[in-house]
Amino acid sequence: QVADAVHYLHSKNIVHGDIKPANILLSGEDQAVLSDFGLSKCVPNQRVEIFMNYGTRGFMAPEIFGDSRVNPFKVDMYALGVTLWSMALKKRPAPSIDYLYHV
Repeated sequence: QVADAVHYLHSKNIVHGDIKPANILLSGEDQAVLSDFGLSKCVPNQRVEIFMNYGTRGFMAPEIFGDSRVNPFKVDMYALGVTLWSMALKKRPAPSIDYLYHV
C-alpha cells in the first residue's frame, strides 16, 4: 500500500522526501497511510538540488552526501526500501557512513 502511494505521488511529479516507518500510519481497517508531507516537493525534472537535511539519517540515500543534484524519485525509492527492510526486521538502520564522514 505504501509503495502504491509512493508510485502515485511520483506519477504526479511529487516526491515525499522523508519516507520512514514513523511516517506510515495504520488506519482502523489495517490500511497503511503515508503521512508527513513537510518535505514533499513537486519536481519538474529528474535531477534537483537536495540539501543534507533532506530526509532522516539512516533512511537517506548515500548519493545525497556526494552530490547536491540527485534524482529525488530514486532517493524516495531508496528510503522506501530501507523502510520496508527496517519494518520487516524490526531494526533501525545505522546512520550512513558517508553521513558520519561529512559530519
